[in-house]
Amino acid sequence: GAVVPFYSAAAHAQKNAPKQTEQASYDNSEFADFLNFDEEIDLILIIRRGQKRVLADDLLGLETAGKQFIPVKELADRLEFPATLDLEKGAIEGWYLKDRNTFKIDTVNRIIQRGETIIRLGANDFLLKDHGYGIGDIYLSIDALNKLWPLDFRLDYNELTIL
Repeated sequence: GAVVPFYSAAAHAQKNAPKQTEQASYDNSEFADFLNFDEEIDLILIIRRGQKRVLADDLLGLETAGKQFIPVKELADRLEFPATLDLEKGAIEGWYLKDRNTFKIDTVNRIIQRGETIIRLGANDFLLKDHGYGIGDIYLSIDALNKLWPLDFRLDYNELTIL
């Protein structure tokens, strides 16, 4: 049979590279990208009521720019709050605790509506994640989440727990 020589792109590039007489300058862009604080980080969170009762032990939140975000539809499902998510419209609506306690989030107009009360959302209070095929959620910061549902959510960052 024929012998096929091994081809190495790196060896070829090194062999054919022009000789450099100047000291190489280092590209720090990869290191700067590594230290990018705006990168999204997944947080696997435990949801507790009080110190003892675990409502969920695997809620996937996000952190970006030092701010934590919680998926509203996923949390509503875990808390058994009926909610309908429309990713195309960037909206979710439903009710909590009692059917008269209605809520709506409209990310296009940046508002939370709780009953008759309308609360403005800042651009950094929410993330809309649409992965296609109906998969995604609206993520709210802890502060915005407390405006949506008056349940006094707190994030224990040391234990990655929502209390």
